[in-house]
Amino acid sequence: MPTDQVRWKINALTKKYKECVDNNSKSGRDLMTFEWFDQLEEIFGQQKKAAAKHIVSSKFKHLTSKSSTSKPSTSSEKEVYLVYIDSFK
Repeated sequence: MPTDQVRWKINALTKKYKECVDNNSKSGRDLMTFEWFDQLEEIFGQQKKAAAKHIVSSKFKHLTSKSSTSKPSTSSEKEVYLVYIDSFK
């Protein structure tokens, strides 16, 4: 089986599994399952979801060398943005 077919099949199975899990997590809906659900539940069901409490992001613009006598150009200055996000306040 070509790798593209394997990749497609895995993606299709994963999508169907996620649809079932999402459907089954909502109240008032009938239980949804499919042929490979139990096998995929063994693989994906045991994974714990990681939730980052804090996220730090940085963005750098290109830094060019300049002599100490030249005027700084805002378009080529190093800009650093640090963002602290506390998503669980």
